Amino acid sequence: MTGQMAVVLAVLAATFWLIITERLRAELASVGACGVLLLARVLRPEEVFPLFASEAVVTVGAMFVLSAALERTGVIDSLSRTLQMLPLRNERMVLCVVLPPVLAVSAFANNTPVVAVFLPIMMAVARERGFAPSRLLLPLSFASILGGSCTLIGTSTNLVASAVGERLGLAPIGMFELAPAGLVLAAVGLALLLLFAPALLPARESVTTILGATGARQFLTEAFVPAGSALLGRPAREGLAALLPRARLVELIRQDEARPDDPGSAAIEVGDRLRLHLEAAAVTDLKSRRSLRLHAGDGDADLALGDTEETRIVECVVAPQSAFRGRSIAEAEVRRRYGIAVLALHRAGAHLRDYFDTIPLQTGDVLLIEAGAAELTTLQAEGELLPLAGALRQPRRSKRWLAGGLMAGVVTLSALQWLPVSVAALVAAVLVIAFGALAADEAYHAIDWSCLFLIGGMLVIGRALEQTHTVEFAARFVTAHAAAIGPAAMLSLVILAASVLTNFLSNNAVAALLVPLAIETARLLGADPRPFVIGVAFGASACFATPIGYQTNTLVFSAGGYRFADFLRVGLPLNLLHWGLASLLVPLFWPLR
Repeated sequence: MTGQMAVVLAVLAATFWLIITERLRAELASVGACGVLLLARVLRPEEVFPLFASEAVVTVGAMFVLSAALERTGVIDSLSRTLQMLPLRNERMVLCVVLPPVLAVSAFANNTPVVAVFLPIMMAVARERGFAPSRLLLPLSFASILGGSCTLIGTSTNLVASAVGERLGLAPIGMFELAPAGLVLAAVGLALLLLFAPALLPARESVTTILGATGARQFLTEAFVPAGSALLGRPAREGLAALLPRARLVELIRQDEARPDDPGSAAIEVGDRLRLHLEAAAVTDLKSRRSLRLHAGDGDADLALGDTEETRIVECVVAPQSAFRGRSIAEAEVRRRYGIAVLALHRAGAHLRDYFDTIPLQTGDVLLIEAGAAELTTLQAEGELLPLAGALRQPRRSKRWLAGGLMAGVVTLSALQWLPVSVAALVAAVLVIAFGALAADEAYHAIDWSCLFLIGGMLVIGRALEQTHTVEFAARFVTAHAAAIGPAAMLSLVILAASVLTNFLSNNAVAALLVPLAIETARLLGADPRPFVIGVAFGASACFATPIGYQTNTLVFSAGGYRFADFLRVGLPLNLLHWGLASLLVPLFWPLR
């Protein structure tokens, strides 16, 4: 092993550690790794920077824009509303009706906006019919993942795998090349979800709408004691029990300091702030109380906007591409910039104790906000928050044929090999903006820039692995210790490795790093590298066992009231089934020799 190999492996290990432990956001870790490789002179600037504008990055960015156009023009929403009107008598019937269309749409549109559109529809169906959302939302996310594996453009993972393989001398993956095996995997996975998901998932109550919330989900909020309050002089626990019986006092802050003793026994004084855990419905009840007022940490004593006919209280999920991610409510200045008030915060699986307006937000956090209809429409248009109560803005329905036609054109031109998918997608993305299906600002916001930087960073690390011959070194090590098992078993191990890693790392990162290793391993074994690339693509998309490896899983995590064990209960068997089937199907459709 050379010194440069050691540097590259150390950078790779440090990057994985930062991503898995969430010490640093994935895209920042990968871009930081690029900086280290440049400083260590493993790579030159002219070798690094073009990868951030590579064909894979451009194609993924263009597909984000096209998917947003389908959502903005109401193409996806029309389908979801039609489904909502059907007579659905039980949870399994809901899944039977909704999951196949979700799977089909996800084969041609980015998974995240598909789930984002169907999420409030599923929540509304659950609320109206008394179903448990926890039995609907996880299968929704999994169905979108299964659909994405059926075509080249169904997920950015396939685009990355194709681009990396092409750079290493392989022909690009065709538009429908993945379909024969992908459709079988999708059909079997869908059958498993329809048969067993309602029984395996708990009927756990979650946040629905504010007026109908009766579940046990606890939000964190703060209230202050105004002058003239009926609580003055009473022990905090006793006074709170009389005012809000189901609220739990977390902390009492007086003069910006938390009382170190039992907060419940302290006599309440003017200006005291009470940090509370309470249900969503109790937050609205608190708005009408004179003895306690909702508190904002930005200097505005009363958090509530005031009651008008236009004011609404809505539960929203922090979107995967939201600018709020990693920033607190105070830092994001949501009240000044958007004219909304954040009343409370919930994060699934976490017991929040800090000032709720100073907690850095994460994808999947549920915010209880108060805003006017116009402000809510603006907020949703910018894609920062996804209302659980349904879509608020009017789609540009007159442009839906344009958006749908351009997406169909991308698929057709790419499938017939008349244009590379990168060219077709880029031209279509420009046209949906030029003809008004999507505004330029909406297009810029639709692009998940963190995803693009992550892909670029991982491509750079992959280039370093290739250029320093670290990939060849690792492949020789693997084949030396496992050559006796043969190409088929090695392919199965590659799929398994991709499937395991993608549950903890970004699927794009896994594809970018494993494709070079898989190709070199295949060549050393005397096998065709193509099935190994296909195997990585299938394995890297199979994120079912954790909520952190795939954006759609993170999106439904809080909305469905899930726990980590819920993903293991349904996702782990699906991961194992997917691995076993892919190990059989890939060499069947793509011979090893």
